[in-house]
Amino acid sequence: MADALPALEDTVLELPVGPVPVLRARPAGDVVGRLLLVPGYTGGRVDHRLLVPELAARGVDAVALTQRGQPGAVRPEGDERDVRVAARSYALADLARDVHDAAAALAALDDAWAAPVHLLGHSFGGVVAGEAALLAPSRWRGLVLLCSGPHGWPGRTDDHVEALEREGTAAALWAHLAAPGELEPPPDDAAAAWRERVLATSPGQLLAAARVLGTHVDRSDALRATGLPVLVAHGEADDAWPQADQRAMAERVGAACAVLPGGHSPNEDAPAATAALLAEHVRAAAA
Repeated sequence: MADALPALEDTVLELPVGPVPVLRARPAGDVVGRLLLVPGYTGGRVDHRLLVPELAARGVDAVALTQRGQPGAVRPEGDERDVRVAARSYALADLARDVHDAAAALAALDDAWAAPVHLLGHSFGGVVAGEAALLAPSRWRGLVLLCSGPHGWPGRTDDHVEALEREGTAAALWAHLAAPGELEPPPDDAAAAWRERVLATSPGQLLAAARVLGTHVDRSDALRATGLPVLVAHGEADDAWPQADQRAMAERVGAACAVLPGGHSPNEDAPAATAALLAEHVRAAAA
């Protein structure tokens, strides 16, 4: 399969809020469906750089989005230095609207994206994707929540919020993330790339996302009411979001729940296995 992987296209979508970069890979043959991927906290489109070509090789036209404020994307707060004020530009409702605007921008470039398409959110991106699904369910063909849970919990990101509010810089958050005894970084090469992503992200975006991760409420019943086919999946070693919460969310939403190899990022740990699961989900929805 690796020899046949389609090439990645790194391009920019013009949204009402401003430009956001995306990664896309197009299937060489028949297309079984289209999938828009939303990245998580401290992430960006590169989080799905390994997954998108694997999806295309299985017939899924996949586009990995960058959220506003993430590396390379528009920062609607401009030169605002007060991180608390800057965070106002990253309300969850605005992030959800951006997802719809990205789908519309893709439709303007390619008529095939005008029909309802599939939506995936990874981790914090799952919270955003869930809100986007509720905003206008008819825009979507199905929803995938990857390593994402139903709600925040008290104290989850208090240290992140405190570091960002105190220092007002992405570097303050990275110092916390990389500190011994805190969130252990991945191996050296991955840690270096992760550090660059964090430092290239708007502190306001990081603060807003950290607040959401600690406070957002369960929307499982509302997602079930949309009637959208939903898939919940997580890595077998995912320790960033309680697996029991993810399984409970799947039950409440009426969704299938799948376990993948790897940890909190099976899109990076096991891209081929993740792509195979997602392609099957897309095919099943089409059937």
